Amino acid sequence: MTDIILRNDPLILLVEDVWIIGAALECAVLDAGCKVLGPAATSEEAMLLLDGTRPAAALLDLRLGESNSLAVADRLLDDDIPFAFFSGVAPYGLPERLAHCRVLVKPASEVMIRSELEVLLGAPLPAPN
Repeated sequence: MTDIILRNDPLILLVEDVWIIGAALECAVLDAGCKVLGPAATSEEAMLLLDGTRPAAALLDLRLGESNSLAVADRLLDDDIPFAFFSGVAPYGLPERLAHCRVLVKPASEVMIRSELEVLLGAPLPAPN
């Protein structure tokens, strides 16, 4: 970690297909002092969000219904946007090309989510109010 504290409300892409988990994740990210892009429930929706905006980081559920977020992960890697999988099944379902990626295992507390965001962003977030 650096001595710099992030003060510009970094934008975080959320990809989560379960509404209640997405809502809780969104609240945790907002409480950490970040802005939220999404939550996107599908890979296609996430890709559309990425077409118009560059987030500072992302949290991706690996399994999205009958699909997954691997295409989004590949895009984030190509665009050099830090991300972590936020999943109950990862890292076991990750292909070899993504085996080096960070994984935050569900369920995760707000403290764990905040800590992961700080790692992804490379700096501490402001103290909660």
